[in-house]
Amino acid sequence: MQQYPVFEYLPVESLIKQKQSDYYNKLSESNKKGNSTPFIEFMLEIILESLDGTLHTEDKIRLFKEKIGKNTFSRKDYMQSFKNISAPTASRDLKWAVEQNLLAKFGALRLTEYQSK
Repeated sequence: MQQYPVFEYLPVESLIKQKQSDYYNKLSESNKKGNSTPFIEFMLEIILESLDGTLHTEDKIRLFKEKIGKNTFSRKDYMQSFKNISAPTASRDLKWAVEQNLLAKFGALRLTEYQSK
């Protein structure tokens, strides 16, 4: 993640959780063969799948909450972590998170700040 920061924001763990039985089957297969190729191929497929997909609002909010902790932050801070999103998308993401009771909102307009609940 230090060399390639994009990996910090890929939903690899979520995809592994969705394919948990395949994950364990490939681990077992690699163990039986004494060769890690099946597991490595599985993980590369997971990485490719996560690169192909875009992060959903819920994923971005969850990842950002893990990164920021209990610190307050602005929309600009949020956008700096997800360089490919527009200001309106960031606003929609943050509004959704407030509506879902994941974030608390303080202030208004350009002075708005958010904090994890």
